[in-house]
Amino acid sequence: MEERSTGDSRSSDALVRCTLRKLPKVGELNGLPLSAFLSPGKWPERGVTRIVRSPFRCAKCKAFLCSSSAINFEEASWKCALCSTVNRDAELKAQSAEYMPELTEDVVEYTEDSTEASNACAHAVQLAAAEGSRTVILCLDELILAKTLRGLQGTLEKLLQSLPPSTNIGVMLLGRSVGVVSLEDGEASTTHRVETFPGSMEPHATSIWKRLKGGLYIRPLHECYKKLMLIISSLRPSYISRRQQRRCVGLASAIAMVLCRGPKAFSRPQELLKDMDSVAATRLTGAVQVMNVLSGPANFGVGSLEGLNPLDAKIGVVDWQEQTKAASFLTNLGKTGRHMGVQMDFFCGGGVVFAASHLQKLVSETGGRVYICQDFGDQCLHTMKRSFEETKLSGSYSFVDTFHSKELSLVGIEGPVAPPKGSEQASMKGSGRMVVLCSGDESRGVMFTYTVDSPISSDHVYLQFSVSFLDESSRRVTRVINTTLETATDTKAVVASADGEAVALAIGRRAVLAVTKGGTTQQAIMDVMESTRQIAESYGSQAWVFGARQLHGLPQSLSRSPFLSSLFFLCRGPLLGKVWQHEDDISVVRYAFLHGDFSCAVRMMKPRLFIAFTTADGGVKVDNVFPEDTLLHPQVALLLDIHTHVFIWHGAQVDPEKDAVVHALTKVAECLTSARGESGWTWLDQAMHGSDGGVKFDRHLVRELEEEGRQWPVIGRLPAPYLYVFKEGSSMARWLESLLDPSHKDGAGTMAWVKGAVGALRNVFAQSGPRSFPRTDQLSFKQWAHEAGVDGGGVERASHWTDDTSL
Repeated sequence: MEERSTGDSRSSDALVRCTLRKLPKVGELNGLPLSAFLSPGKWPERGVTRIVRSPFRCAKCKAFLCSSSAINFEEASWKCALCSTVNRDAELKAQSAEYMPELTEDVVEYTEDSTEASNACAHAVQLAAAEGSRTVILCLDELILAKTLRGLQGTLEKLLQSLPPSTNIGVMLLGRSVGVVSLEDGEASTTHRVETFPGSMEPHATSIWKRLKGGLYIRPLHECYKKLMLIISSLRPSYISRRQQRRCVGLASAIAMVLCRGPKAFSRPQELLKDMDSVAATRLTGAVQVMNVLSGPANFGVGSLEGLNPLDAKIGVVDWQEQTKAASFLTNLGKTGRHMGVQMDFFCGGGVVFAASHLQKLVSETGGRVYICQDFGDQCLHTMKRSFEETKLSGSYSFVDTFHSKELSLVGIEGPVAPPKGSEQASMKGSGRMVVLCSGDESRGVMFTYTVDSPISSDHVYLQFSVSFLDESSRRVTRVINTTLETATDTKAVVASADGEAVALAIGRRAVLAVTKGGTTQQAIMDVMESTRQIAESYGSQAWVFGARQLHGLPQSLSRSPFLSSLFFLCRGPLLGKVWQHEDDISVVRYAFLHGDFSCAVRMMKPRLFIAFTTADGGVKVDNVFPEDTLLHPQVALLLDIHTHVFIWHGAQVDPEKDAVVHALTKVAECLTSARGESGWTWLDQAMHGSDGGVKFDRHLVRELEEEGRQWPVIGRLPAPYLYVFKEGSSMARWLESLLDPSHKDGAGTMAWVKGAVGALRNVFAQSGPRSFPRTDQLSFKQWAHEAGVDGGGVERASHWTDDTSL
């Protein structure tokens, strides 16, 4: 057979990130995790070759023919690179290597006949559904207070103005009962008919449909735009005490599904929707998104926590059996929505308890999200717009399968995935490890964890992933991604191939996942420190004694990467630290971290800090620095990005209206949070080329921001982060200080490092003299590293400081 080369892995690097590029032939990994992070919704920069025929697949392990397979065209046979099985296929005689892109490229796509696609992959995602087939149901809370209602009305009006005219729209009203608004009345009518369902009713599909049958509740936007504006303007504030407010969210979600798909979506509509074993997996045309706008929790009717008081701090006061029953209903209802192609999203605002972890039982199955908004203003509007664009790009869900060499075993899959149910299994032809990807947008990712079971005799180990979806023509598309890992007998070579960020993310996700399953944050932090200590002891430098502790140095591949600092900020920040006090905020952040793609998760684990200051010639310099409190200087401005929030802090001697440093960081914040091509990027392009007010960027920062633009080419960051601007000494300033490394506790060494970082800033810091810092019980980065048994003194702080930061 003809041996093929391992191919070029550069295309797959944007889609798959592995913790190790080399594996030991003999021996254990000793604390180093073997994980692969897949971003199924991203698109390789070099594009993907599409092959119009069926793929060649192994008869034993179901893997695809790839560049590492040995092939013999004369005998019409090929040897699987993953399991070494020799496969024979008569169609190979009609092929040639020159016309088989899968033999030279590591990322390819296969398409089949559209008729076959509709039958064989009925559940696959529509990545680019026609705008006319999109449906949006607005489920609006009737119990919104007067102080937030006006902002919501303005947000809804702007949202409707931004939607394509052909979008199908429906409106529902949610409170103690559910009202479905009829859109069949004339445009000039000042009233609208509402079909009301009591919140205490059981959600039978047939009874719901009988009451809705004959009404016109969903219409194209261009036909009912004026009517919708009238409905929005007619909303009135609620004067019911928050303690007495009740919302039947579970019933409203069930009604929305029946409204969009009808009772034929269920094989036995006489039964409750929670009878999931009887649900028929009928895929109807067109993606549906239900936007639920809530100002309080789900505490009435089926699937609700009736014992929850909106003003309570925690949902732990609710009876455990009630929580279990409600969670079971919402989970089954979410599975129904997944079968029907309905995505549920919740936009929560009002500053009360929403029980986000409870709502996530529903949205996680449908590919949606829970968004916590401080109000229903501009940030909520941007999030709604980007959520709509995300649904248009990702559809409902697709299938993801994974294959690997026989020496490896798959031990875990984490992310927005779910096991297939019912007829989904019958339509799959995968390996038995296939899972349903609930959402395939560019900001979602899946982590696969492996173990090495036996000694490896070959020089390479292979990982293969397939993503099945429907394209804009409703044709079945299967994207195959191949990744090759080398093997080595030298342990140093294995450790040198470690990706510090990926290793830190694998350890961090494992710790956060343990907390979401009932563990404590204290135990999770101890596990992170123990993993760090094990890696340092196994692969680091010789131990030395510091005080009463024995410290080990990290291997060079990890010490020169943000590995240790990422874990430090993971334990200190919103994911495991004490930054957030509200359990809704904690739940939403952890959910986004566990379901986000590689770049999103890394950004949430380790915050980024940008500094802007005025130089001697009157210009402004912007750079990326290590997040530590010694940079809090009266003459500089700082921008802290924690993915969900962006903070701009300026010193007491900086005038935000006159000084350009705050303006420069505000524009940087727009670039970090918006899609490529929006206003912030126009300013940044001018500043990068020196045509905007003398603002100069460090060359490393330029590359980082350009990479940021490639990560969000379409919709921008989701959810749209809040931007806060505040001054030194304010209450928000104290909050920001808690997110920074208290490096002033490390003594003069770190202070000298900051002062001598760059010539332009050295003089600014030298003139200030001694400064005082707020007292804190939190450990500094160096102290935390010593607690973990690691020497943090020689660790790279991932700073881009140089003596010449101009372009």
